[in-house]
Amino acid sequence: MNSNLNEVLHARLWAGLMFLYAVGCVLAFRVFCTRRNHNLLRLLIGLTFVLHSVALLAHYWFTGQVPLFRLSDALLTLTWVLMLNFIIADYFLGIGSLATFLLPVVFVFLLYAASLPDFSAAGQGGYAGYELALHVTLALLGNSAFAMASIASIMYLIQEKQLRNKVFAMLYRRLPSLEELDLFSHRLVILGFPMFSLAVLMGLARARALWVDSWTLDGKVIWTLLTWAIYAPYLLSRSWPGWRGRKSAWTALAGFV
Repeated sequence: MNSNLNEVLHARLWAGLMFLYAVGCVLAFRVFCTRRNHNLLRLLIGLTFVLHSVALLAHYWFTGQVPLFRLSDALLTLTWVLMLNFIIADYFLGIGSLATFLLPVVFVFLLYAASLPDFSAAGQGGYAGYELALHVTLALLGNSAFAMASIASIMYLIQEKQLRNKVFAMLYRRLPSLEELDLFSHRLVILGFPMFSLAVLMGLARARALWVDSWTLDGKVIWTLLTWAIYAPYLLSRSWPGWRGRKSAWTALAGFV
């Protein structure tokens, strides 16, 4: 009976969360176009974030595990971190237009998470629980920063195209300046890269210990190293002439994609 009740509550939390994010996507687009109801959007985002936090706590209450080990749970945590980053950025930097681009991404991630089968990777492969939790947490924090940086890079490329084509329409007036977007993206990569690098080192050490000779052929290892190999030159290239701006934005976007 308790198990059935937990499943019902879990389903209702997911449904409520998805509904609020869907409404948030529509409202964010409307605010972006009209420059009205900013406070209403912030209120909705705040309420949605609270429900998102409740969903994370409910997961721990129902399962006894932090929401990290299953892919669906990791996506739930990743999107929560993304929204937390947005709330902080909006409060200190006033980049409210970011919501128009971020909320659809969060909604799609959660929609994909809801479609995944109920499987768990907890405790597999001889990984101690706290080691896996630390590894996944660092990876999620790093990737959340990269995700935000890639969204800021998309905004930069859109704005840069507007200026290059001398199209001073709605998008030009609504988006932040190129300098603000470039600096915001760069700071996010600086924040996420050390955490991602530590997660990579922990993962490679365990993979080498478990898989011996075959660890270098694993797709996850190759993809992770490729991501690291894109963001490391990105940070170095900031001091190179001609590598800021558009090239930097494309590199930040390529690293996450």
